[in-house]
This record gives sequence, structure tokens and C-alpha cells, in this order.
Amino acid sequence: MDGKNSNVRTTAGVIAASVLIAMVALLVLVALTGSICAAGDENAGGSKGEVTEAAVSAASVTTSINYQGRLTDSSGSPLSGTYVITFRLYDVSTGGTALAMDTHDVDVADGLFNTGIDFGTSYFDGRELWLGVTIGTDSEMTPRQELRPVPYAMSLVPGADIIGSALVALHAESTHTSGRGIRGYATATSGTNYGMVGASKSPDGYGGYFYNNGGGIGMYGKGGEYGGFFTTDRGGTGGLYPVHNAAVNATTTHDYSDGVYTKTTGHGSAGVRASTTGGNSPGFYASTTGDKSWGVRVDTSGDESHGVCARTDGSDSDGVWAYSVNHYGVFGRSDSTDSAGVYARGKDSGADLVLGGNADTTVGDDGKIYSDQAYDSSDICLISNDNIRIDLNNDGNDEDADFEIYDKDNTLIFNVDDSGTTTIYGKDSSADLILGGNAVGGVGDDGRIHSDPDYDSSDIVLVTNDCLRIDLNNDGNDEDADFEIYDKDNTLIFNVDDSGTTTVRGNLIVKSSSTGSKIIELGEGLDYAEGFDVSDKTEIVPGTVLIIDPDNPGKLTISDTPYDTKVAGIVAGAGGMGSGVRLGADQFDYDVALAGRVYCNVDATEEGVEPGDMLTTSSTPGYAMKSTDYERARGAILGKAMQRLKKGEKGQILVLVTLQ
Repeated sequence: MDGKNSNVRTTAGVIAASVLIAMVALLVLVALTGSICAAGDENAGGSKGEVTEAAVSAASVTTSINYQGRLTDSSGSPLSGTYVITFRLYDVSTGGTALAMDTHDVDVADGLFNTGIDFGTSYFDGRELWLGVTIGTDSEMTPRQELRPVPYAMSLVPGADIIGSALVALHAESTHTSGRGIRGYATATSGTNYGMVGASKSPDGYGGYFYNNGGGIGMYGKGGEYGGFFTTDRGGTGGLYPVHNAAVNATTTHDYSDGVYTKTTGHGSAGVRASTTGGNSPGFYASTTGDKSWGVRVDTSGDESHGVCARTDGSDSDGVWAYSVNHYGVFGRSDSTDSAGVYARGKDSGADLVLGGNADTTVGDDGKIYSDQAYDSSDICLISNDNIRIDLNNDGNDEDADFEIYDKDNTLIFNVDDSGTTTIYGKDSSADLILGGNAVGGVGDDGRIHSDPDYDSSDIVLVTNDCLRIDLNNDGNDEDADFEIYDKDNTLIFNVDDSGTTTVRGNLIVKSSSTGSKIIELGEGLDYAEGFDVSDKTEIVPGTVLIIDPDNPGKLTISDTPYDTKVAGIVAGAGGMGSGVRLGADQFDYDVALAGRVYCNVDATEEGVEPGDMLTTSSTPGYAMKSTDYERARGAILGKAMQRLKKGEKGQILVLVTLQ
């Protein structure tokens, strides 16, 4: 009976086998026993077929069911060859439609064969199942064989119990990257049903215990109305030290570990929502003992999603009640530029935060803020990144409304009235305002006043209705006591010592009190200059010789005539040399040197110039020359040369201006 069968017909047959089935992530051993009989045509070899005598086998690394049998003809003689066998899986004993089918060639030797059947694992969920077998093109053998479990596999069918004293009653493990150790579904669409239930009878036990060894999430809850819902059916006890039983108890022992961490991203979602109806039952109670540990920490990123939203309807019940032994009872922080760390909102135009006094209008109705009276050194500290605003006489009742500070003797030492007048008071003849340095002598004991370091252009302004007085060496200890001004490079630029000697480094500028324009400027140059307007600015450069313009009173113009008695001076600034004294600085066209040392344009084409030679105007516009005609030079002398200029040259040399 060798060869592939194409039309196998069997008149009777018996199949018996054992099967290993993977179901709900557990390996379940299922034994198949019984017989299947079917009538049909001849097989490819022309003989009748019959299968008998099953054997048991299992595989743990595949979903294939190991199936062994014995194939004989109708007379009971064993067959040999390769046969096409089709296996079908049903959930009914007769009729119906196959759930799954597996067809493949099976090698048979002396009637014996061993093959695998693979239907997957999804159908082995506790339901009744039957196996149908077809040889070649024969009809399916009858009756179908019921798949029956080995005895202990019955503990895994729906409603079964696993009870025993083993440390672990059931261990489920999945190595898939998206696997589930245990997955429980409650598929009814109504009623109070549960996907998974855990319970413990020990007072020290846990109904459910979850952890993650890889640093991930120990427990993840996701749902429609609630991601997780917890309740306790045991009440606490009262007394001086009450005992509370919590619906949720979260405890951490490691640093930087949150007891409860919630995060929401949906619009209008609550990170934690807790509801209590019993007396003395906080909606959320958190206790921490570790350093830098938060009692409650909630992060939300969705719009209009509050980190903590608290509401109470009972009498004497605070929305949020916080107490800390060593740090803040309530700590609020916001990284948004337009949000507050702690935000309190009043209704309509009411105050966001109201400090109420005693209900008796005559006793303590003052809205005071107290530092902790249990600590002598406790302070009140107000810190703001913008304004601290105090509205005086807000109710408009015309009462005196001042911002006042009193000392320990109840003496007024600081006052701002509702007109804005500010007064600082010192006792007796003591100073009204004292700037103290560091308490440690010699370290920062300088009483400095700083402009705001956060603003480059911030100034310090001192305004007085009387004298601005600075007492030097007030303590009389004979130390150097100077009034000093330094530039940004820590260089002294102005100094008045306690003898009255005044030193200025750089220019000294005196301005008009009415126009603010410069009247006089003392610089580091070597000449005395006054400001003049010039009628013709053509080719004027520092060092140019100017004369009085007869056609434009008060103005000057460029010289162009030898021995001109209208000579006025030299345009200052040549050779990079500034003026020592400038009158009318920056108010006129040019600063003109009238005395002192200044560089000047000189023409030595006809006569060389030696130090000490008298200089006068020349025919070269804006240039001086050596005076050789003393009669003509009378009243036309510009100054004396202080440097040599060779005959035939033109250039700038240093001149001592001495108009005569």
C-alpha cells in the first residue's frame, strides 16, 4: 500500500491519541482516547483502512498536538505508505462547521504513524471540543472523537478552583515583549462585574500585590469612568491619636520615590479624585518622613486639568488642610510666566485672599499676619518677582490709611500715607536710615547701596529739599576718609579728601542750568578753546588758521592773506590732542584754540621755520608762515613755533598760540 493515496475509503477505524495544548499562557496536557469509524471507497492502494491503539506524547515549545496511531485495512492488516490525512476541530459532536483544519502527508510504516496537528491555542478555552479525521478523499470518520483533558487540566476550566498549601498557587509568565502574565476579562455589558479579584484574610496581607523589577510601572489602571477605584469597609478609631484606615495606602522607603504619582493629559481631567462621606475622614491623607519628600505631588499637562482639586460640603471642613513638622505645610510652584505657585480666587470682585479678624467687630478685627508665636526669631518674608502692591483706604471711607512699621516699643519708624508721603524715623538724634555692613568686622562692612544688578541702565537717585551732606571721618579715628567716585574699571576719577582737596581725572564739564548745554569743559589737552561758527566750512580741518569774518559778525572764516590783523586762532584737535579748556563745547561748528599749545598748518615754502619764530597768516588758505616783516606783523601775530619745519615744506607743527 505504498504511495500517496488519492481516494482512500475506510469502512471502520479507531483513533486514540494524546495531545498537549497551550491554553491561557499555561501548558495543559490533554489525552485523547476513543474510536472513530467511517465508511468509504478504496484508498490509492485499493485496501480498506482502520486506525487503532493510540500513544501519548507532548511538546512544550510548539502549539502542535503530537498525534500517534495505527492504520489498518478493514481486515485488520497494517498498512504502509504515505497517506493524506485531514484533521478538523469542532465544538459540536456532529454537523456544524469546523473551527480549524490541518491537512498534511503522513508516513505510515507497518500501520504505525506519528504526526503533529496544529490548530493554534485560541480554541482551547475550556469549551467542549471534538476531533474529526479524514483519510485521503474518504468521508470523515464517525463518530468524532471528544478531546478530553488529563485530570489536573480540569482545574483550568471556567469555574475551576486551585487550592493548596503551595507557596505559589498559580504562576503565569510570558516572555513576549508585549505579553501579559495573566489577563482577565469580564465581558458582560451590565451588572457589577470584575476583570480580576484578589483577596487576603490576613491583617498583614494584601488583596493584590504588584511590582516591577525593571523600574517600570508596578500597577497600571485604565478604565472608562475610573482608572482605579478603591474602598475600605473598616472604620478607624478616634481619640487623641486617631487611627485611620485608608482606601489607598501608598508607602515608599527609597529616596525620590513618590507615594502616589498621577499624570493626566486629557482636557478637564483630575489626577486624583477622592470622595469621603464619613466624619473626620480626609479625602486625601498623605504622610512622609523622608527628606525632601512630598506628601502629595501631582503632574498634569492637559488644559484646565487641576493638579489637586479639593471640594468639601461638610461644616468645618477645609478644602485643603496641610501640616508639616519641619517644612512647608503647603508649597506651591509654577514655571509658567503667567501662573501662580499658589492661586487663591475670590468670587466676583472679592479679594483672592482674605485675612479675617475676630467676628466681634471691636476685638481683633484687623486681618493680621503673624509670624509663628511659638518661635521668638520667626520672621515674615514677602518675595515678589514684580510688584508688592498695597492699596490704602480701599473702601474709600476717608479714614487715615497708612502703611506703617513699628519697632518693639510700638514706636513708628516707617510710614507711607495714602498721599504717597514716605517717612523714615530715627530715634532722638540718631540717623533716620543706616546702611549696615557685614556683622563680621572687616568683611563687607561697607554699607553699600547698589542699583539693581539685573538692569544695566538702573540708576541711584538722591533727592533732598535741603542739604545733601556727607560727613567724612565722622568717627574721628584719623583713617583716610575721602569721598570717591570710581569708573567701571575701578579707576579713581573723582576725589574729595577730608582736607577739601578735590581731584578730577578726565574732563570737567559745566553745563547751563536752563538749556543743559556745556558752558565749560576741562579736559586733558594743552590749549584753551572757545566754540565758534564758521561761515565757510570748505576744507576746514583741525590745525586750520581762522580769521574774523567781517561780513558775518560773530563768525570766523579761513585766512588767505599774509599779515592779516583779523587773525583769530587755530581749529583745535589736530594731532589727536584735545583741548584743556573748552568754552561752549559742542554748541558751535568748531572749537578754536585761542591760547596754549596746539598743532597748526604751516607753509615753509619761502622761509624755513625754527622754534621761537613768530608766525602770522599766509596767502595759502588756512596756513600760517614765518613772519619776516615786523612792521606788517604788528597785530597779526598768531603765535610762536615750537618745532622746526624745513624750507620748501608744508605741514603741521606744534605752536604756542599767543595772539598779538
